[in-house]
Amino acid sequence: MSRPNTQALQRERLINAARLVAARDGSAGTTLRAIATEAQMEPNAALYYFEGLSALVREVVRVVTGEFIAQLDAAVDKQAPSAPAMLSAAIQAGITGGLDNDLSTILYEFWSTSLRDPEMSAIERFLTDKQISIYQGILDAGVEAGDFDITMPTSDVARLLLGMEDGLVMGILTGSVDRVRILAAVCGAAESLVSCPLPALDPCSTNARAE
Repeated sequence: MSRPNTQALQRERLINAARLVAARDGSAGTTLRAIATEAQMEPNAALYYFEGLSALVREVVRVVTGEFIAQLDAAVDKQAPSAPAMLSAAIQAGITGGLDNDLSTILYEFWSTSLRDPEMSAIERFLTDKQISIYQGILDAGVEAGDFDITMPTSDVARLLLGMEDGLVMGILTGSVDRVRILAAVCGAAESLVSCPLPALDPCSTNARAE
């Protein structure tokens, strides 16, 4: 029987602790000492597994990004092959998929660090490119199936949808607007862009089937 990789287990322990601290205390409160305390180890011991706080935060954001993308893919795949239902699911999962866990909070908390950190910028670009690819794939499929009538490049429509999603989620996170209103607004805009009604989904579930 193989022995567990102690270093990998300790890294995972620190990542989980950092996620908890980041979601609870925000980026300003995500210090090496706070993370080490949550992980029940000394701050200097944490440096054995990560070069520093920035490296640990990058790994947290990378893990969270992967989970968010997997959640988005699963929500869209559940509605295949209907392009209208897939588009509705993509909008809902993109807007609300990370609200009931720590995903959206962490992604938004550390979004601004991508302005000055090349590695964080690469993670942010990866997420953006993946989301645009998902939207564009759905739009192209809808045009091919005759469901959508789009008068501009689908790549531009995909960027518009993602821009609305990214810009409006912050209002939900701060409590200034509720998710139902935002979902209705973005879905309404999407219907205008694709000239097709979109099926309604349960705003509280990213796994709902289209009606």
